[in-house]
Amino acid sequence: MLLKVDHIKNLRYYFVYIVLFSLVLFVNKFVLTVLKFTYPTIFQSWQMLVGVLILRPLIEYFGEQSWPPLKITFRSLNRDVLLSVLPFVVAYVFLIVSGSKLLAVIPIPMYLALTNIIPCLQWIYEHVYNQYFNLSSESPGSEHDYFPLLTTLLPALLLAILIEIYDLHEQNITCISFWTVIHVISGVFIHFYANLCDKFVNTTDLLYLGYVFSVIILAPASLFLNEAFLILDFKHKRKFSFYIGCFLSGILGVCLNLWSLKLWNRNLKRDDSQIGTHEALVRSVAKIIASLISVLVFTNGRKYGYLEMILISLSLSGNVLMALCRPPFMENVFEKRLLIEV
Repeated sequence: MLLKVDHIKNLRYYFVYIVLFSLVLFVNKFVLTVLKFTYPTIFQSWQMLVGVLILRPLIEYFGEQSWPPLKITFRSLNRDVLLSVLPFVVAYVFLIVSGSKLLAVIPIPMYLALTNIIPCLQWIYEHVYNQYFNLSSESPGSEHDYFPLLTTLLPALLLAILIEIYDLHEQNITCISFWTVIHVISGVFIHFYANLCDKFVNTTDLLYLGYVFSVIILAPASLFLNEAFLILDFKHKRKFSFYIGCFLSGILGVCLNLWSLKLWNRNLKRDDSQIGTHEALVRSVAKIIASLISVLVFTNGRKYGYLEMILISLSLSGNVLMALCRPPFMENVFEKRLLIEV
């Protein structure tokens, strides 16, 4: 049902997405954990600045002729546009900072399992919204749809509790639970709010404005939090690998979001009844592949307990089931997910 002939022909697009998804995670993990560059306001400011420097010329000189097509709908940043995107921008800043904090202290498989809470809460929101407001003529989902939801959500929640218990026992002050809550709330809010402000801005607008305002917010914040001065004492600041890692993190992050937008546009052109389903499945598979490879690449750091390994496996495999059993009302989720890629 899912893999039609044209989808098999386009597997190369999904393969590129998986490669980009994995590379973004690995490069960020290398900078944050191996090099221990734990200054999120600086690191994220740099990544967002690279995004602005790449997106602005594409939008300005190519627009809808670029690949993927990039169209800005607002003519000027007037009061209505500013007020409509301000809550999104704040949530976006919290999302990328909290994601950076989490990835710096936990392994990639744990990080991806915890972030599975976001699509689960999106599923619950879409289900309740469509059921009680009756916005869709389609069935809001049968009881069978709850099984993949529970197999994804419950292990992720138990994993978060287990990590917190471990940190308390080892007396580690990493605030993993705090940053997980911030990350999840921000991700769900972005999905919720992006649907509300569609009449003012489109996905490209939100992506570009998210980059621009993140730089505006995080750059001064780095001075206020003293991180701009702390990096002067960073021991790897003269290493070539540090500069390569920072450069690649910015470039690959933008490429991942642009490629996600490309996949969404291809679905719209195909007018596929399963729009978004294939991309959700590919993203779920990308999480599993990235997790397996990361275990081989990043051998140092936090060790896995047997229960943690079981919960991670259940959450990641449950995420695949969620994509396979995707109800009709979840068709628009992938478009908003590109705003909260790693």
